[in-house]
Amino acid sequence: MSPLDSSVESGVETRAPASAAGDPRANRKRLVACVLAIAASLAIFAAIVIRNFKGPIGDHVESFLYEYLSYYVSKNLTFTPLPHLGLENDQVFYPFGTNQALQSFCVERDLLFTLLAHLFGRGPWLQFYYLGGLVVSAYGTFALLRKDHGDVKAACAAILANCFNFYGAQKYPYHFNMACVHWATLAIVCDFVIVERLVARRPITLSLVLVRTLLLVLCFGLELGHVLGYSLTSLLATCVFTACLLAFRAVQRKRGVDHAESDLARFGREARIELKEHWPRIVGLVAVIGVFAVLYGSIVAQILAATKKYDFKSVPLGVWWSQPIRLLIPYFPWIHPSQQPKFLQIWGDQAEVGIGSGGAGLFLLLLGILGLVQAKKRLRYVPLVGVFVAFVVSRPDFDLVRWMPWFAFTRVFSRATVIYSTVLALFALGIAPAALPTLVRRGLVGLLAALCLLEVYTFSTIKMAHPAFAFDDRFMAHMKKIEELPGEAVLDFPFCILGGNGDLAYLCPYMEKLKSVYALQRFHHKKVIGQYLGRVHPSQTQPFVDEGWPKMWDPDDPDPVDADKQTRCLTDAEWDFFTDFFYANDFAGIQLAADRLPAGCPEQFYERFGQPMGDVSIPKAGRLVFIPRDPKTFRRVDKEAARKARLVVVLTNPIDLVRRRRSPMIDEKRGLSGWEWLGDAKAPQDSWRWATAPSTDLEFEVSEPRDLVVDARFRSPIADQRVTVELDGQTIGIWEDLSRDGAITRSARGKIGPGRHELRLRYARGNASPTLFAPGDPRPMSVMYQSLVLRTEPVRD
Repeated sequence: MSPLDSSVESGVETRAPASAAGDPRANRKRLVACVLAIAASLAIFAAIVIRNFKGPIGDHVESFLYEYLSYYVSKNLTFTPLPHLGLENDQVFYPFGTNQALQSFCVERDLLFTLLAHLFGRGPWLQFYYLGGLVVSAYGTFALLRKDHGDVKAACAAILANCFNFYGAQKYPYHFNMACVHWATLAIVCDFVIVERLVARRPITLSLVLVRTLLLVLCFGLELGHVLGYSLTSLLATCVFTACLLAFRAVQRKRGVDHAESDLARFGREARIELKEHWPRIVGLVAVIGVFAVLYGSIVAQILAATKKYDFKSVPLGVWWSQPIRLLIPYFPWIHPSQQPKFLQIWGDQAEVGIGSGGAGLFLLLLGILGLVQAKKRLRYVPLVGVFVAFVVSRPDFDLVRWMPWFAFTRVFSRATVIYSTVLALFALGIAPAALPTLVRRGLVGLLAALCLLEVYTFSTIKMAHPAFAFDDRFMAHMKKIEELPGEAVLDFPFCILGGNGDLAYLCPYMEKLKSVYALQRFHHKKVIGQYLGRVHPSQTQPFVDEGWPKMWDPDDPDPVDADKQTRCLTDAEWDFFTDFFYANDFAGIQLAADRLPAGCPEQFYERFGQPMGDVSIPKAGRLVFIPRDPKTFRRVDKEAARKARLVVVLTNPIDLVRRRRSPMIDEKRGLSGWEWLGDAKAPQDSWRWATAPSTDLEFEVSEPRDLVVDARFRSPIADQRVTVELDGQTIGIWEDLSRDGAITRSARGKIGPGRHELRLRYARGNASPTLFAPGDPRPMSVMYQSLVLRTEPVRD
């Protein structure tokens, strides 16, 4: 018999656990009880968190995006023979099209959706995927841990890691991609098992190493920007720790202090035996690794290559992070980390809104601390503690995360909260109840049990307060009618083009209301204008900016989160532009967000384009009225003409660019930050916009000869700054001898004729290479405008 025969089971080998001793019948009962306890916990979790298994996911926040992405993959995936995902098309950003690589694709989710949708049509496939991932993660954790820690501890760790992941559960379905972390969870657990056995000098089988390799490959099927990185970071920490420990033991052997066999020599010897006696299992694991490496790797490689098309160095992306103190916030009905605005900001952090970022609950935290305090051989926890601390303390000015290449696109440090439950559950394995005095043990168990019940109750009330939305039959029938209409696209109005890095081009003024409407494409199968990208590059939105779409919006609140509707209907110039754009493109009709328009405006659309054929209502967006296109107008389709359509708004009134509300009279090409303020945004104590080097470029139009006057009030945090003002390439002013950090007022004047003009303000220096101030801000800031006014006057002789 091989030395490994008694220690290898399903790729996981260890010493005989405590639960293996004693009565086999009692052991079987214990095993069954643990398996059922995990199943019951998962069932309760599904009833609280998922709830809706009736049909496709859809609600008022961002869950629409993830089923849309799976739908997109199902329509654009081909095998030649390797899988190929089409990323460049005009299915969104119609009629110009774009590259869709900068999305939260999850290859595993999207491939599974493609398969199920092909076999069975529409269904609750993402809900089943999420639940299936939890089942795999929970029972996988149990299987990995039970041989070392016994059935009871392994089952408790599995339940804690998966069912007490309150942050991850609140991400469902809002950020579905961040809720699915099953392979990453198992990867972290597997790393812990390997380190634990290495420290204890217990055998590490070839099967276990291959299982960890398989988990690494499978993690490439999950979210790439964050979740994959958590698995890779755990692996990196494990490899570094292993190398250091092996090197230390080698030195000890040379000194004659350590007489044990080399860990590597032992692994090689036992791996050869295992390969000889259990080769079908080894070959099977290698084959599975190869299949998924090709399947996932080919698609991920395409996505990564496509993202290189855009340079985001000068594009503001935003950073969200949480103070470590958030770990201490409990989940109590009267105080919990998801409360807003109470815990929106703590000590200047920038937390995610309303989903408990940075906090795992007091119950889990206390269990983890108790486990670390009581644990024997704490050396096994070193890699895990290192990873945990790095994620907890990272912030923009103390960044321990983004130096790792797999976090290059990370914007939200606090998303690491999704693995806190796994880490704390592994810490809790060190708990030794028998080592405590009886009275202390009983009191502690009672306290922790009460705390557990209270936090589970609180979490349940948070989740149950969010309605589980499902599309009804009437909605589906309406979408089917749209699908059957002639025309390749639908014109949503107002539409929304948005990125995770914000509305850079002002193409989504009603973000909170309308950001999900484009995703109805998965039901009507028409091309659309709108889209939500993980991050959007200015070059992608430039065609819409050039046409003048940002000039159409006049929301009742300049904040896209608070904006509810337009304050006015369209002007004559806007009607002409909209009509030309609609008829020149191959639109099947107009999907009008009637509740986002002022009273009487929808009726003006009906008068111009025809009566609606029906309407549906969806959360947030409200009533969507569909106006089918008159078939007689299809002869007017001319896509080249549509690309040349322009909305012209002439500069007539003085415009101050440092204000919350955008002006349709000025096209901001580049070089100005968003509006920034101090205090309450609706009644700010001060406000400004940063000019970014090398220049601020503005364009505008006038209808007759005028004098252009530029009035600026600003501060310069850089010494020796100089601003050169150019109008249509001619210098009309040089602002120099500027006092550092002092209040500065300057003006420039130039003559202009009818037509379009360009105003450029060049800056001699910017805050980059080297950084002169604000080291945590990557923008090449030059001067801080507190007022920048453009106005026209009658021509002076």
